[in-house]
Parts: sequence; structure tokens; C-alpha cells
Amino acid sequence: MKIVIAVLASVLLTVGAIVGLSVTGIINLSGMFWGESITNSGVEVIKGASKSAELNVPTVEVPMHGMLIPINFSKRQSLLLLDVYLYTPVENEKSLTNDIPKIKNQILKVFSLKPAEYYRDEMFILNLQDDLDYMFKKEKQWQVKEVLVTKAVYQ
Repeated sequence: MKIVIAVLASVLLTVGAIVGLSVTGIINLSGMFWGESITNSGVEVIKGASKSAELNVPTVEVPMHGMLIPINFSKRQSLLLLDVYLYTPVENEKSLTNDIPKIKNQILKVFSLKPAEYYRDEMFILNLQDDLDYMFKKEKQWQVKEVLVTKAVYQ
């Protein structure tokens, strides 16, 4: 009985979602239920979709190797060695390369203040990459589309 209820709820939810999307105009259901043939075999653009094909923009990688970040905990100092690649649109490469000192300074300010637990976490590299990605999404002037951490050594 529980399985029947779960299947019925799933079907109702799916139908409700389809009807809702149809009412808002996001999808077109004409011809699906009334036996009309669909003559337009082209692709329909979703309303409100971005016209810029941001996914297809060719990017170039800008390396930042050997960044050494001092991390101070009360009486002792630790170090973080980073190798990072920044991916930016081709037309932005020169501008981003010129801003490398500012970028390094921003990374230094952000990561030198993190607590010791941040660096000892088993998800450290994933967290580091996510935090760098967030930092660059926030700083739109650098136009960094992706961040790739290739080395992160904490000592």
C-alpha cells in the first residue's frame, strides 16, 4: 500500500510540475495531448534564458604557482603552499595577469585569518577550492570563471 501511495504521489507531483511550467509559458505542451502533430522540429528557446552563451566562451588558464601564505596561530606560525590555475576568457588574460599581485594579496588576506581547524579538516582541499571560487565570483572585475587548486601543502 505504501508503494502505491508513493507512486501515485510521484505521478501527481510530476503532472503538477508539467502543468505549472506550461501555465507559466516555460514549456509548450500544444499537440502533446490533443493529437496534433508538431511540425516545428527546431529547438525552442526557453523564455528568460540568457542570450549569451557563457558556457561556450573559450577560456585560458593563468597559473599562480608557489604562493606561500603565512598562517599565525598565537605563538606559532604555519605555512600554506598553493599552486592555483585561474580560468578566464581569452580577452581578459592580460588584465588578469596584470592583477596577479592584487589577487595574491586578496588570497593572503582571506586565508591567513582562517582557524587551524580549517586546514586540518579532511575536506580541506575541496573547501579551499570552493572558498577561492566564491572569492572570485564575488570579485567580478577579475572575470575568473573557474579555479583549480593543483597543490595545497599545509605545514
